[in-house]
Amino acid sequence: MVKIGDVVMKIAGRDAGRVGIVTEDLGKGFFMVDGDTRKKKVNVKHIEFLGKEVRVGKGSTSEELRKEINNLGFKVNKHGQPRVKKELHQKPAILPKAKTVEKPKKEAKKKESK
Repeated sequence: MVKIGDVVMKIAGRDAGRVGIVTEDLGKGFFMVDGDTRKKKVNVKHIEFLGKEVRVGKGSTSEELRKEINNLGFKVNKHGQPRVKKELHQKPAILPKAKTVEKPKKEAKKKESK
């Protein structure tokens, strides 16, 4: 039976292979899992129980849960680090085109009708 505080690994979806902790039982086979994964509602079919348990308070933050997972010996990915912006190459300034002298227009030849 699943209990709050059980350590699980997600086996499906975007967060597959990441470790999390069950924080809430939502009923009908769904649980709230948080930790190295995104805090998300998860189907029991999409998680694997690792046989370890952690004491979880009702107001536990994601950071506290990541520390607990790290203390159990699992690898935790770094979260919340700002992205490094790439240097953008500046385009050379576009110079205005010099005005050209307009040529006189050719007059259209009129056709004579018979």
